[in-house]
Amino acid sequence: MNLYKDIEILFSKKEKKKILLLFFGIIIMGLIEVAGVASIAPFMAVVSNPDIIQENEYLSILYSYFNFDSSNSFLLSLGILVLSLLVISNAYTAFITWQITYFVKMQNHHLSMKLLKSYLMQPYLFFLNRNTADLGKNILVEVGRSIEGVILPIMLTLSKCIVTICILIFLIFVDPALALAILLVLGGAYLVIFKLVKNRLANIGKRTVAMILARFKIANEAMSGIKDLKLSNNESEFIRRFEEPSENLAQFSAQSSLISTLPRYALEAIAFGGIVSIVIYLILIGKQGSEVVPIISLYALAGYRLMPALQQIYAGITGAKYNYPALKTLVEDLRSLSTSEEIDNDNTVEINLIEKIEVKSLSFSYPKGDNILKDFNLKID
Repeated sequence: MNLYKDIEILFSKKEKKKILLLFFGIIIMGLIEVAGVASIAPFMAVVSNPDIIQENEYLSILYSYFNFDSSNSFLLSLGILVLSLLVISNAYTAFITWQITYFVKMQNHHLSMKLLKSYLMQPYLFFLNRNTADLGKNILVEVGRSIEGVILPIMLTLSKCIVTICILIFLIFVDPALALAILLVLGGAYLVIFKLVKNRLANIGKRTVAMILARFKIANEAMSGIKDLKLSNNESEFIRRFEEPSENLAQFSAQSSLISTLPRYALEAIAFGGIVSIVIYLILIGKQGSEVVPIISLYALAGYRLMPALQQIYAGITGAKYNYPALKTLVEDLRSLSTSEEIDNDNTVEINLIEKIEVKSLSFSYPKGDNILKDFNLKID
C-alpha cells in the first residue's frame, strides 16, 4: 500500500494539519496510559507490605512531605491517585477516539462531495465511456468503504500503536526479559497470523469491489428498464443474476470479519497463560510473595491495556487490507479527473444574430466510433 501518496490525493492541507494535531494528541494519550499502568505497582506493593512505605525512598519522601499520620491514610490517598489516573486515562482515550472518529466520518461527506464534483465537471464523452452504475457505486458505497474501512482503522491503529509502544518501553524499563518475551509471543503471534491471511484479504477485497459493481449494474438495469422487464415477464432472470454477486459479497464480508476477530480468543488464552508463567518465573528467580503481587498486578493491568490495543492494531490492518481496493479505485479516479474549485454555470457566449445561422461541412464522431455527421450543411434564415 502506498498510503502516503493516496492521502495526498484524499486530504487537503487543512485536513492534513488536523491529522497532525490528532497525532500529538495520540502521543499524549500513550503517556497517560503508561502513567495509569505504572501507578498500580506501588499501590499493590503498599497493600501487600505496608512497611515498604518507610523502606522505599520515594514513598518515604511522599509520606513525610504530605504529613500522613498512618499507613492506612497513605494507602487510601495512593488508591485515590491510582483510580484518578485510570479515570483520566480512560476519559482522555475516549476523547481522542471521538475526535478521530468524528474527523474520519466528516471525511466521508467531504470525499463524497469531492468525487461527485469531479464526475459532474467531466465532459459528456466521459459518461459515454463509464457505466453510471460504476460512478454511483463509487460515490455511495466505495467512499464509505474507503473511509470506514481504511482511513478510520489506520488512524485508530496508529493510536493503539503509540499506546502499545509506550507501555512496552515502560515494561522494558521494569524487566527487559519479560517485556521482550511478551512482545515476541503476542506481537509475533499476530504478525504470523497476518502474514498467513494478507493475500486472502487482498484477493477478497478486489473481488468485493467487483461484486458491489455487479450488484449496482443489475439493480440499475432492472429499475431503469422496469417497463420492458414487466412486458417481457423477465423478473426471475434479473433475480437470478443478482443472487450470485450478492451471495459472494456476503461471504467475502463474513470472511473478512472472521479473519479480523478470531485470533483475539486464542491470544487472550495465551495472555492469561502468560500471567501464570510470569508468576512461576518470579518464584523461580527467588522473589518473595510481597514482591510478586505488585509485579503481577502491573503486568495484569499492562496486559489488560495491551490485548485490546494489539487486537485493534491487527483488526485495523486486516480491515484496511480488505478495503484498500475500494480506496485505490477512488484515488485513481480523483488523480485522473480534472477538478475545478468553482462550477461555472454561465459559460455561454452571446451570439448576435443578424441575417442567418449557417453550418458548412460539419463532421463529428465519438471516440472509436463511426461518423455521426459527415459534411453536414445547414442554413437557417
